[in-house]
Amino acid sequence: MILFLLSLLAGFLTVLAPCTISLLPVIVGGSLNGGHSLKRALVVTGSLGVSVIVFTLLLKVSTSLIAIPQGFWQLLSKNTLYLEGAWNLQSEYAQNKESGAKIFYKYKAKDMYFVASSDGGASVKISIDGKPAGEYAGVDASKDGNATISQNRLYKLIQGTEYGEHTLEIEVLKGTLQAYTFTFG
Repeated sequence: MILFLLSLLAGFLTVLAPCTISLLPVIVGGSLNGGHSLKRALVVTGSLGVSVIVFTLLLKVSTSLIAIPQGFWQLLSKNTLYLEGAWNLQSEYAQNKESGAKIFYKYKAKDMYFVASSDGGASVKISIDGKPAGEYAGVDASKDGNATISQNRLYKLIQGTEYGEHTLEIEVLKGTLQAYTFTFG
């Protein structure tokens, strides 16, 4: 019971720590305001940094004490989506704001499908595990990884030979892409 309470406390403290990082400019500015010295601002900033490190370590120690299996963390890290670049997030889709925007999707499956659209057509580059699609190119992508998204439909980007863990990368080369969802086969 004590371990559970310690874990709960560490969780609360860790949740609070990232919120304070966004306030750092306000804290430093307030520390310097009113004739306070630079030393005070550095002490406040250093204390905040130490607290984030301590709370992170407390979380790590507390979760290891309650014996969360490693498989749980591996399961949690599967099927993870990351966006890079400028994106406009709508309720049903994400739309890139500029060329060069990327989608990274870590998944575990054989085939990868993408529901997408584009008003004026979008040229994208498909990579799997850091390489052009090649032999894994689905019917809607070329072996060098190029694909054109034009109408609102399901696109088969990756056609694997066997079930496995991969990272898909979609880079928008030209145009505006509306990314709705991914499905797997």
